[in-house]
Amino acid sequence: MDIEGTIQFIINQQAQFAADIARLEENLAKLGESTSKHDARLDQIGETMLQITEVVSATAITQQNTNAILEKLAERMVELSGQQAHTDERLNALIAIVERHLSDHP
Repeated sequence: MDIEGTIQFIINQQAQFAADIARLEENLAKLGESTSKHDARLDQIGETMLQITEVVSATAITQQNTNAILEKLAERMVELSGQQAHTDERLNALIAIVERHLSDHP
């Protein structure tokens, strides 16, 4: 057994371990920084959610008011649809008159 070879092997292994530990410590530091940034972002999101909750709570329009407005809008749309059908009928009648007039006067 070669003692100098063994010693050199151990020294090389120690150097490799030291390099590996240094890389791990560097990665751990980067991870810590990243985690801090994510924590800050989560805090901002939490603050934003609180502000949204406060705005929603303070809003004067309730769900019932919104439903009533939507119901009135739907009724008005049905009414307008009926008026559109009536307008279409009158327009078709006018087109028929114009077409007859054009065919009578070539």
